[in-house]
Amino acid sequence: MKRIATGFTLVELMIVVAVVGILATIAIPSYQDYVVRGRVSEALAAMGACKTSIADYVANKGGLPSKIVAQDTFNYTVADGHGGTDVSTLSVIVTNPNVDYLAGANTTLNGGNGKQVLDGSAGHDVLIGGNSPDVLVGGIGDTMTGGNGPDTFLFRPHYGANTITDFNFHNDVIQLDKSIFSSVADLLNHTTNTANGAVIDDTHGDTITLTSVTLEQLQTHQNDFYLV
Repeated sequence: MKRIATGFTLVELMIVVAVVGILATIAIPSYQDYVVRGRVSEALAAMGACKTSIADYVANKGGLPSKIVAQDTFNYTVADGHGGTDVSTLSVIVTNPNVDYLAGANTTLNGGNGKQVLDGSAGHDVLIGGNSPDVLVGGIGDTMTGGNGPDTFLFRPHYGANTITDFNFHNDVIQLDKSIFSSVADLLNHTTNTANGAVIDDTHGDTITLTSVTLEQLQTHQNDFYLV
């Protein structure tokens, strides 16, 4: 009896490979996105535990602390299902109900007449505060102008090179993560005068240039710094 060999032709195999490739390009990113969203949801769920304590504080004190910016940071690991992992950070700022929040990357964030948080932590932003007390969050390559109100300039770890164009040491404050400097004295020891103004340098590539401000002025206004 004559046997007839059966199988796939080269064209059929090429079609199967192409279909598998198309499915992979669709399925893998979708799965990765699903994993990322799951991890972020876990972080947000963890933050829910803070709601009660924050609500109690506001009920007893009438609002959040006035001199520091209330915030928290959550680190989480994302896995792609193929042995690859990455660690990311979710930072949260807690504000009173009457504060607006603006954020962006590679853009200009303009404040108005009300209280606002201008979040430039994504980097390469121009932050321009308005007429009220604002919070300006620094990021890599940011230029920050507080405006008329007493403002808080906030810097987290790895904030990059930032410039504050109008720091008023009579009204404004700078808040940094306590892991960056051990004390205000340590911060001032890492500050030098330059042609552009006083420069705070953490020696890890992160700098804050205070235009037209001198180290001597900062030394006489050490209460302008909060390490939180």
